[in-house]
Amino acid sequence: MDIKMTALVLIVTAALIAAFMEIYKKKIRKDNAGRWEIYGVALALSVATSATGYKAFGFEGTLWAIPLYAFLVFTVQFFVNMEIIKSVVKSYAKKKGIEIDLGG
Repeated sequence: MDIKMTALVLIVTAALIAAFMEIYKKKIRKDNAGRWEIYGVALALSVATSATGYKAFGFEGTLWAIPLYAFLVFTVQFFVNMEIIKSVVKSYAKKKGIEIDLGG
C-alpha cells in the first residue's frame, strides 16, 4: 500500500474513532468520564487500530512506524472530535431548537 492510501486509511480511522469517542463520552459514560480516561480510551483505540491496519493493510514502513501511526491517528481524531464533530452536533441541535453546551 502506498503512502497516500495509508494516509487515507489513517484519516478515516481517526474520524471513526472521533465519532466513537463522542458516543462513548455522551451515551456510554453519560458525561462522567474523566479527562485521562477519555485520553486513555482514545489512545488505546489509536494504537489498536494502527497496529491492526499495519498488519491487515500492509502500511508503509517498518514495525517502528506503528507508534508514529498511532500518534498521528490520536492527534487527528482529537482535532476531528473537537472541531468538526462538535460543530456538526451544535448546528444540528440549533436547527432543532435545542440549546446544548459541548464545551467548545
